[in-house]
This record gives sequence, structure tokens and C-alpha cells, in this order.
Amino acid sequence: MPIPEFDARYRIWLDSPIGKAAGSPSKQESIFKDKDLLEYVTETCAKKCVATMNPEAKCDK
Repeated sequence: MPIPEFDARYRIWLDSPIGKAAGSPSKQESIFKDKDLLEYVTETCAKKCVATMNPEAKCDK
């Protein structure tokens, strides 16, 4: 599921000298190359995911 806020941060980072120096990695790779992107994903996105989880969801076996 795309996250507009992260997509915007990623595009800005890609256009920055740091993103260009990193070789313009994919979104997934970028979180390992940039501390701020990783922090955004682990703090902001993780909280959103936890908040929207369905506590009654069942795993199919």
C-alpha cells in the first residue's frame, strides 16, 4: 500500500545530493541508506499500521 507522505519524502531525498550520491536506490533500499527515511518508516508508518490493525483478524491455516 503506497504511503503518500513517504513517497513525497523519498522523491525529495532522491533529488537531494545525498540521494543522488546513493545511486538513486529503490524505496525499500533507501530506508537502509538514509537515517531520516528509516526513522520515518519505523516511527510514523509503524504507528499508523498498528492503529489500523483489526484486533479480531484471524490467520488462515
